[in-house]
Amino acid sequence: MTTEEQTFWMKKIVDASTNLDREWDAFAKSTGADTDSPLGESVWRCFDVMLNSVADLTGFSRDAISWFVYENECGHKKMSQSFPDGKMRPVKNVADFVKANQ
Repeated sequence: MTTEEQTFWMKKIVDASTNLDREWDAFAKSTGADTDSPLGESVWRCFDVMLNSVADLTGFSRDAISWFVYENECGHKKMSQSFPDGKMRPVKNVADFVKANQ
């Protein structure tokens, strides 16, 4: 898979995560629903299926994508990761993530 294709699929997972977070927050605010509820678990399980699919398509590890999406909040936290040259650098966006994981 090319770098451009990997970037395309990573942008898809970031967009899905951003949209799902926004919609879930609005839903939870109006209904009091919790992510631990049966509905919440179902919604997030579906997102995990998408995350696994992107890992399979791109060749990136599921753990790496999960770290980027959940812990690094799709680059918003600017957490550091080791790049192929062995140096630690902040991962601020999809392009950084792709470079770090090739």
